[in-house]
Amino acid sequence: MRNPRFGFYAFNQLYAECETRARRSPGDSAFDAAYEQGAQLTIRRAVGEALGEKTKPSTTVSAPAASAEPSLTRRERETAMLVAKGMSNKGIAEQLVISPRTVECHVEHILVKLGFNTRTQIATWVRQKF
Repeated sequence: MRNPRFGFYAFNQLYAECETRARRSPGDSAFDAAYEQGAQLTIRRAVGEALGEKTKPSTTVSAPAASAEPSLTRRERETAMLVAKGMSNKGIAEQLVISPRTVECHVEHILVKLGFNTRTQIATWVRQKF
């Protein structure tokens, strides 16, 4: 099972069931190819696709330009710095005196804003920037 980005692990079983059903018709190879293609879409583009909006033919997203500075909030930057130190959500929550759920939200926002899929990508970005 892929790691769903819901931020709430209670959805994992439902996610696994839905993925199993979705794989039945096209088969594993076609499903994996479609999944990877969809993973490259921006949130705006994915929502447009789901709503059936007409869009440009390209379905991939190029990497942001090196000079493009994502607009993270102060708290998101603090969270990203602690992610780069290898801290867990619980550890980050204790350090910043916020709830672990709030940390999950900050991490999700960071991933979306930076166009990343993993905490490792956040850590690499932090090390390159700071």
